[in-house]
Amino acid sequence: MGEFSVADFLRAGDVSAAKPFNVVLERCSAGITAAKVTFSGTLNPDDRQLIALTPGSDTARGIGIELLSAAGQRIVPGNQVRHPVGPGSATLSYSLRYRATGTAVGAGSANAVILFDVDYE
Repeated sequence: MGEFSVADFLRAGDVSAAKPFNVVLERCSAGITAAKVTFSGTLNPDDRQLIALTPGSDTARGIGIELLSAAGQRIVPGNQVRHPVGPGSATLSYSLRYRATGTAVGAGSANAVILFDVDYE
């Protein structure tokens, strides 16, 4: 997601620039009308609507990873996001950003594992 300064996160709720990513669905069957995507991972203990960073000796403190829709709306882990799709291929667009959970932000690595499931209608 890039490098950011601790100075970018002075207060709880401060965010980094968003980093876009796509989920590409291919060979969707005839009759498919929607894909429901659910993101999951270890939740941040200070803000359970964020994904926690992977713990380690050099892990940053006081931030989590926020998932966003293409429209910039927060996606809460565990909640389904419905996308109309048809047969063939579809590209689902999202973004991620770091969000401060408090004022005690500390520098370090800021990696996480985020899983996603896709259910088709």
